Amino acid sequence: MPDAKVAGTIPAEQAASNPPKDKSDKPSRPLPTDRISFTKQLEILRGYAALVAQGTSSPSNPAMAQIVKLHESTSILAHPFFLNVGLLAKAGTGYTPASEVLAYGKAFSWNPDTAGQKLAPLLRRTWFSDVLLPRLQLGPMDEKAAIEELAVACGAGPKYEGQLKMVLTYMSIAGLIRRDGDTLRAADLGVEPDRPAGPIENGNVPTKETPPPTTRPATVSTSFAHVPEGVLRFNVEVNVDMKEFATWRPDRIAAFWAGIAQVLAAKAAVEEKAGN
Repeated sequence: MPDAKVAGTIPAEQAASNPPKDKSDKPSRPLPTDRISFTKQLEILRGYAALVAQGTSSPSNPAMAQIVKLHESTSILAHPFFLNVGLLAKAGTGYTPASEVLAYGKAFSWNPDTAGQKLAPLLRRTWFSDVLLPRLQLGPMDEKAAIEELAVACGAGPKYEGQLKMVLTYMSIAGLIRRDGDTLRAADLGVEPDRPAGPIENGNVPTKETPPPTTRPATVSTSFAHVPEGVLRFNVEVNVDMKEFATWRPDRIAAFWAGIAQVLAAKAAVEEKAGN
């Protein structure tokens, strides 16, 4: 009589060929899916923006999937990451794209190369920007080192390397980082990309404008004193409001110090001539 099989058991040879998955290296945060190309993920965002522009306040995944020509069971794979970082918000049976996504959709028709910068204000507030941007302000990083930093922050194992690389691509398309081969550098974060403004249109709620903070103008004062012949002693005091200084671009900072150098040189020449 053949041995009776116990219901629910798995033969030993089948168990050996299908070992349980190791969940110890699963990320603690959703990462971009590797089942959909990066270009197609951006197309999904533009699909939602297009539906909102047509008057649908909270488009559904099936409706969006039809526009971007993806099966709805595939397009839905991009949503956990979108929801986690705020690109989309769940609204009933549909999804509401963030104002930055709506701005991105509008800008793409004008200039696809720079439209991604409209996503910068939102992506700058994400966990991966919190990890990398302060580090990149100290100096450039190798891409591999940046991926390792992200992996540690979210607990991802090596098999998620491709998805972590895609996180860097999101930061790059938004203009938060710059790529030089395998080297990553901090982009100029002094000027934030424009946010959508104006009346409520297509679900876009305008942000309240606040007047710029009052800042003190930058000033430079110098004093020179003659000491024994051939020696010039001087003191320089620079007063710049830090709120203003934080918004300066690198080229403006360089021009500021170059201007100080010219003032010092001219004043030194005048006082040296007057002392002779």
